[in-house]
Amino acid sequence: MIKNEIKEPIHLVGHSMGAMVATLFTACFPEKVKSLTLIDGIGFVTTAANKSSQQLRQALENRSRLHNKPAKIFQDLESLILMRMQVSDLNKENSELIMQRNCIPINNGVKLSIDPKLKLASAFRFCDEQAHEICKSIPHNVHVVLASSNSAGFSEKYAEYVKDFNAITRYDLDGCHHCHMEQPQRLAAILRQIVALAS
Repeated sequence: MIKNEIKEPIHLVGHSMGAMVATLFTACFPEKVKSLTLIDGIGFVTTAANKSSQQLRQALENRSRLHNKPAKIFQDLESLILMRMQVSDLNKENSELIMQRNCIPINNGVKLSIDPKLKLASAFRFCDEQAHEICKSIPHNVHVVLASSNSAGFSEKYAEYVKDFNAITRYDLDGCHHCHMEQPQRLAAILRQIVALAS
């Protein structure tokens, strides 16, 4: 997005970790963003400043272990879908949608195509003070869509970060952390409303 010329400000939407990325982009390039919508995500995962070296060590050790770990092979897509359902509150239909795009077939089954490093501890994290200052620098009205189940704990995060933003609008959506997949029509209506308000 930085390399490609954005001729007009865009409507930026991010979910969970994508919400953190969208927040960072908007803070750095507010002139390129027309509206910012965060879906079940707000603020950042932080580490206290005095834990920085510990955080870095954990990240390096995790990467070292991953380097020597062979990729896990699943018997078939169905096995992968069931595994995904066991570690989340997704139903089978939505688990299948996610895993179909995140796996590749191989001779003896299927394996994940996503980068396993995404699951590792970050080598660097902002401390609380830095995280709040980033949010305070965003001039836009930020739109936050929160899942009713609060399974990922973002209601508490919202309470922590709500005062940082210049302006904020909250929308509550029935469902779990992947409420955008469970309530696509309701979310689409919210996004249309946001786009209309920003136009």
